[in-house]
Amino acid sequence: MQRRLSTSEIDALMALYREGASIDALARRYQVHRTTVIHHLDEAGIARRRVVRKMTDGSVASTWITPRLWTDPAVDHENTAIVHVARHAADRTAQVFR
Repeated sequence: MQRRLSTSEIDALMALYREGASIDALARRYQVHRTTVIHHLDEAGIARRRVVRKMTDGSVASTWITPRLWTDPAVDHENTAIVHVARHAADRTAQVFR
């Protein structure tokens, strides 16, 4: 069943967005799809905020494994974070299919 927002709910939704609430948070709060929130904002002519990446370029670069990392003899390849994540994911996948 589709949920329709009342006029007062739409007004409150727009006020909350202007105060800084995210589209996803509003969708959860009013139990509607995020596209419904976007529709109401667009209909009211409220400009949407640009999503800003929370990680810096440096932190993104240091997170990804580069080919140089795998060939660097100074790196303990068995103890890198990505190896632990990959092993954990493989273990979890194996458990699902048992």
